[in-house]
Amino acid sequence: MAGAAAAASSSSPTTQFEVVPLSAQKHDPAWQHCQMMRRPGDNHHHRVHLRCTYCHKLFSGGGIHRIKEHLAGHKGNASTCPRAPPDVRVAMQRSLDGVLVRKNKKLKLAEEIQKLKPIDDANNNNNVSNTRSLEGAKRRKVRNSCARVPTDNRVSAAIGQFFYETGVPFSAADSDSFRAMIEAAASAAPGLAPPACRDLRGRVLKHAVDEARGVVERHRGVWARTGCSIMVDECVAESGRTVVNVFVYCAEGTVFLKSANSSHVVATGALCELLKRAVEEVGAQNVVQVITNGADAYVEAGRRIAEDYPTVFWTTCASRCIDSMLEDMLKLDSIGAIVKHGKTVTGFVYSRPRVLNLTRRYTAGKDLVRPSVSRAATCFTTLKRMVGLRENLEAMVVSREWIDCPCSKSPAGVAFFNTVSSVTFWSSCATVTRLTDPLVRVLKTAESLETPAMGHIYAGLHRAREAIKKELKAEKNYAACCDIIDWRWERQLKSPLHTAGLFLNPRHFYALKEDAHKEFASGMLDCVERLVPDAKVQDKINKELSLYANASGDFGREMAVRARHTMHPGEWWSMYGNGCPNLKRLAMRILSQTCSARGCEQGDIPYERLHGQVRNCLEHRRLSDLVFVQCNSRLQQRQRCARNASSDASSSEYISLVDDWVQEKTGDFFGDDEDRRWSMVDELMASDASSPCTEDEMEGFGIGFEDDGVDSDENED
Repeated sequence: MAGAAAAASSSSPTTQFEVVPLSAQKHDPAWQHCQMMRRPGDNHHHRVHLRCTYCHKLFSGGGIHRIKEHLAGHKGNASTCPRAPPDVRVAMQRSLDGVLVRKNKKLKLAEEIQKLKPIDDANNNNNVSNTRSLEGAKRRKVRNSCARVPTDNRVSAAIGQFFYETGVPFSAADSDSFRAMIEAAASAAPGLAPPACRDLRGRVLKHAVDEARGVVERHRGVWARTGCSIMVDECVAESGRTVVNVFVYCAEGTVFLKSANSSHVVATGALCELLKRAVEEVGAQNVVQVITNGADAYVEAGRRIAEDYPTVFWTTCASRCIDSMLEDMLKLDSIGAIVKHGKTVTGFVYSRPRVLNLTRRYTAGKDLVRPSVSRAATCFTTLKRMVGLRENLEAMVVSREWIDCPCSKSPAGVAFFNTVSSVTFWSSCATVTRLTDPLVRVLKTAESLETPAMGHIYAGLHRAREAIKKELKAEKNYAACCDIIDWRWERQLKSPLHTAGLFLNPRHFYALKEDAHKEFASGMLDCVERLVPDAKVQDKINKELSLYANASGDFGREMAVRARHTMHPGEWWSMYGNGCPNLKRLAMRILSQTCSARGCEQGDIPYERLHGQVRNCLEHRRLSDLVFVQCNSRLQQRQRCARNASSDASSSEYISLVDDWVQEKTGDFFGDDEDRRWSMVDELMASDASSPCTEDEMEGFGIGFEDDGVDSDENED
């Protein structure tokens, strides 16, 4: 039998092929379970075949998606693999489900656009398909010739007039819903009647509310499966009234739940009741943690919530805590002085159109100012950007264009030249950047609503301390910076959830030295006792923890070891944690949580009217629905395309973050008569905005605690 099998194997067609190494761009998990094959001497890419690792079936078409269906057991497009392990089948099915969800979202958006197309009467129904085809051809023709059609200018002017007249923020033009609106209007039949005010207040709003509630309901299934975090955020209305907003985060995304007037809540001691109602509405069995800021009223309310709900943690907002660390560092004299010099340089550039245009030409369109997630973080990301553009600026100030520029001869221009030419200034900027960049990246991780951050915060802060120690050799030099991190961590942020997040993140845990395991195991056991009330399940988890700690079973597979550094920790547990089902369930519940209480962008949402002097109950209900729709729409927009705001750092969309970087301090310089009209500034074509921390950036935190090196982010600029 063995000989026959060997003979059959030797005559297999796959012996005519050779294995092709996988490139670094192959990130889909299915690539771990197949091989790329090619006939010897055939270098044509389109002739590459895929072979299943388990049953050795060869596929000549269909790509990695077909392999995924083969491993998942889908019949139709591919045969079922008879030898695929159960955990691989489950993982491939989940991956296929994710693709289907994204496809359905695109189809739903297309359907919503189609619903907006008017049909005059029932007699036109037979011609709908032909009309759609003609309209599609017309749209393609319009897109191909829009640069030549004079009416394009009239359309832009009309849209611009709408923005100017109503005060809608210009950043709204970058939203998906704005593009969908324009697409729907362009594809509609001539004579389309736009909705009137009463429609927007009535039937259109009602439809939008139903859609938003549908999104919330779809998230409820995820809350029950992986747990969720209740985020309590504050914002200040124009009148100074503080509003409390409640959001719910899960791995699927974030949704807005409700809003309350903070002055009434705190004054009456009802903040705890507000949080209790939120926990009950979400379901106490689904809530892993309630995240608030560190104000005294929230601390007291959070402690009471933790007492009333034994399976719920209360934690403070990690992003605000880390932002406070950066603010404290800015107050250090040595760092504050460098930041002040940097602001002098950028203020000079952004106050003079001629200098700004010249600078952008020498920096290939990149702005010197790089907005980040907060004012403090913007200071350090801007210094990092300036260090990256040092050679460009030095080349500019010795160029003929600069010498011929009238600004170069003014007192401000001379001071600008001296600073840009200073070796000491650039050396100090580079030092400050190396000290603070790891902490800025931890802040961006904590702010992310797209990828769960719980497994990364503790490790990121540890790496930030190590970076400071490495940069400043003598303890007296780095003690102040490390003390800032330690004080905020111990008094405001430290929680068993963060410790368990590090413990359950295989990338960080297996890099720990053995004597550190006990320290982190204590926080892990705290989470087991609180999140798992059943004593029998606790005992099972305790046994499974030893398997994980010793990398036994599937945890020790070569694939699992490699995947520690390439997969999100939650996905890693889903793939390799089947031998420890109870620990796997808890790990995915913890690693699926956020660390921030900050929700959506709050600007232009009518909190003032909602929590003001509205006496009519119907109008109050309408305003409440409007806030519900606006907040959830902005959250979905952020989750779809992260942060895609205006590219110009000096624009009003970023002014709250960069105002002291783009304006010249009164009295600093004087004496030039340059015309400073904004219309003299050249158009900035390429987008150069900051973005939240990506998954790759988060996975860069803490390659190993035994390694003193700091992961750089060279491609960021």
